[in-house]
Amino acid sequence: LEAAINDHEPRLNRVQAAPDVKARSSQQLRFHIKAVLSVSPLHEPVDFDAVLNATTQQYEVNAARPTR
Repeated sequence: LEAAINDHEPRLNRVQAAPDVKARSSQQLRFHIKAVLSVSPLHEPVDFDAVLNATTQQYEVNAARPTR
């Protein structure tokens, strides 16, 4: 996943992607993604959650949920 993001979104650097092991579903794969968004002159950290629906093959991207 990190390689795909690096290949297709050049504005994101230092990408870290991890599966959300707490969310278990046979129909969805959930990931937490951290990166640095580089849009000159800014370099801002970003943090978001992505969900792949296995049935429809569509992604949903949301602001990261707060960790507890």
